[in-house]
Amino acid sequence: MKKIINKVFLCLFLLSSSSFLYAQSDETKQVVLEKLEGDGDIDRIGIPERDLDIYSILPTVFYNAADTRLTVTSPYVTFESVTYYIVDGFGSVLQQSEIVLPKGIDVELWLPLLPVGIYKIVFDFGCRCFQGEFEIE
Repeated sequence: MKKIINKVFLCLFLLSSSSFLYAQSDETKQVVLEKLEGDGDIDRIGIPERDLDIYSILPTVFYNAADTRLTVTSPYVTFESVTYYIVDGFGSVLQQSEIVLPKGIDVELWLPLLPVGIYKIVFDFGCRCFQGEFEIE
């Protein structure tokens, strides 16, 4: 009888912990990157365009609402120098920095205290710009 009670307790514990982990994952959402048409608000005059199929090697970006950070991972290649911009709904650049994205390593971008709204992250890979949208609720 004691073994049955232990098994039931273990099952209930595993069921409740998996629900907790699932609830935490709801706070993390993928930010889909799309090509930024034209130069947008980022000044890139005089930079030549190269024929590079960057679409197939784009990094993945996740926004974590619990601690307002973006996690960027480049699963295929290392990008030595990437400039990123955090842009608000009015097109103002709120944060800008140059980062290295090592292959397979998570890079965390901590966001400043931002009010509720929709924001964009823009990555400038030197030959192409890509943007993704995330929302702070």
